[in-house]
Amino acid sequence: MDPKDNRSVTLMGQIPLDKEDEFRYPTDFEIEMMLYESEALTEEEYDAMTVKEFSQWQRKVVKIVKERIPNNIMPAGHREFKEDLSPDKTPINSYSIKLSERDVKALERLKSRNGAGIGNIMTENIAIWKMINQVCGT
Repeated sequence: MDPKDNRSVTLMGQIPLDKEDEFRYPTDFEIEMMLYESEALTEEEYDAMTVKEFSQWQRKVVKIVKERIPNNIMPAGHREFKEDLSPDKTPINSYSIKLSERDVKALERLKSRNGAGIGNIMTENIAIWKMINQVCGT
């Protein structure tokens, strides 16, 4: 991570293409630091620490976490390739899928929200996975 990078860290969700100058994904190191802190300190211990005590404790933790991670620069989920966003010219296949009325209604609700919150509502998630499993043959 570039220490001069002032973008906000996004822990959940996807960063819109037009917001990449404002947000970034956490590095493996940052995730490991958060996990270590949450596992090593209780809320009471954290609340009892002064800022100076926490800074000293955190300096020790940085050394521990850096030893655990051989490459602490790449963001979590980093891929070496960029997604191809050009028009899709690959062959088109046709599939017949079977969904219950409840599945279809769940997908209609999802469509009415333009996909907002995708994967957060169980009936919608089930319908999506039914389609994926039928198309991908599992």
